[in-house]
Amino acid sequence: MRGAIAALQTTVDSLVKRVVDVETSLTVVDNRVTSLESTCAELSALNKKLCAKVDDLEDRSRWQNLRVMRIPEGKEGSRPDTFMSDFLG
Repeated sequence: MRGAIAALQTTVDSLVKRVVDVETSLTVVDNRVTSLESTCAELSALNKKLCAKVDDLEDRSRWQNLRVMRIPEGKEGSRPDTFMSDFLG
């Protein structure tokens, strides 16, 4: 009977050690996941900010580019600023 109890005690001790190891591993993994979620949130916010900045820069680069439709090519001659002033004025 004592031999069976000792064997059971050894098995229980082994299982307790394994559970403690798993809990320790889970704590480490949980800390890593929390850190990765934080990093992901920071990168997502930075990505959103950079996308907005790129959109703004692209929009600003187009401000000076006007396209006037249905005017034959070359009609402005050598002075496009004078032609447009006369055309719009």
